[in-house]
Amino acid sequence: MSDTTTAPERDWYRALDMLTGPCAPKVKGRVPFWRPVTPKAIAEVRLPQWSWEVPQTLRPWDPADTITLDVNAAYLAACSSAVFAHGQLVHDGPADLSAPGAYLIDAHHWNEPGIVSPLGTRPLRSDRVWVMQPTAKLLAGIPDYWPGVTVYDAWTCPVSCRLRKWTEAVQADRIPARRATVAGVPGAAAEYKRIKDGYSAAVEMMAGPAADAKAKAEIRRPDWYATVHAQHAASTWRKAFTAWLTGHGPVRMGAVDELEFLTSDIEAIMQLPRPPFRFDPTGESLGALGVKDDQDDQEQGE
Repeated sequence: MSDTTTAPERDWYRALDMLTGPCAPKVKGRVPFWRPVTPKAIAEVRLPQWSWEVPQTLRPWDPADTITLDVNAAYLAACSSAVFAHGQLVHDGPADLSAPGAYLIDAHHWNEPGIVSPLGTRPLRSDRVWVMQPTAKLLAGIPDYWPGVTVYDAWTCPVSCRLRKWTEAVQADRIPARRATVAGVPGAAAEYKRIKDGYSAAVEMMAGPAADAKAKAEIRRPDWYATVHAQHAASTWRKAFTAWLTGHGPVRMGAVDELEFLTSDIEAIMQLPRPPFRFDPTGESLGALGVKDDQDDQEQGE
C-alpha cells in the first residue's frame, strides 16, 4: 500500500474486497455479474419495516414491564441465509417463487391486530406491490393469514448463489473481536466497531451510488441490497409471528429488528419445549435474539 494512502483507508475493514476476491460466490468457476443492468422494478420494491405497538384495548401492557430484544449481527445473518441472483435479472412475467429476484403480487389488507403486517406499517400505494423473493416466500408460507400469493410479473435469475463463504470469513474476525471487547481488552472495542462498520458498508455499497449510477464502484447490485433487507425483515417477522402463535407475541416492533416483549412472556417462551426463536445473550450467534444494548447501537447492520 502506498504512502499516499490515508490512515482511515489503511484502517478500514475491507469486507467488500473479501467479497469480490477470495470469498466471491462462484458458480461453475465464474464470479457473479458485479454490475448488471438493474430493472426499474427493483427501485419500486417494498422493503418491510415497522413502527408498531399492540393496541392497549386488545392487550393492556405497561412499558415498565418489557424487555427489548434485537437481532445479533442482523445484516450478516441475512447475508448468510439469503439466496442471491448470480447473474442479471431477466423479465419472467408471471412465475413461481423458486428463483431470486422481484415479484409483483397482491397487497392484501392485514387482518390480525395482535401482530404487525409482514409488509410493514408504511401505507400501501396500490393494490399490488413489488417484493423480493424472501418477502414473497414468507407470505406464501402463511396461507391461514394471507390469502395466497399470485405473481403478476417478475424479474428473476435462474442461477443463484449464496454468500456463506464471505459471512463465515467475517464471522471468523467478528467473534474474537467481540469476545475481546466483552473481556475489556484494550483496543478491542475499536477493532470490533471497525469490523461492524466494514461489513455494514459492504452491504450499503451493493446498492450502488445513489447520485451517480455510472460511478466506477466494483459492485453495483441493488437487487442484492434489497434481498439482504428483505431477508432480514422476513426473518425478524417470522420470529415475532411464531412467538405470537404461542400466545407470547411482542407488544412492540420497530427499526426492523427490534422486538419488545413483556418480561413475563420472555420467561414463558424460554420454558417452552421448542422456543419460537434462538436466544443468545452473548451476541455471537448470527440471527439469534439478544437483549438490546443501547451502547452497541445494534447492527442495522451488525
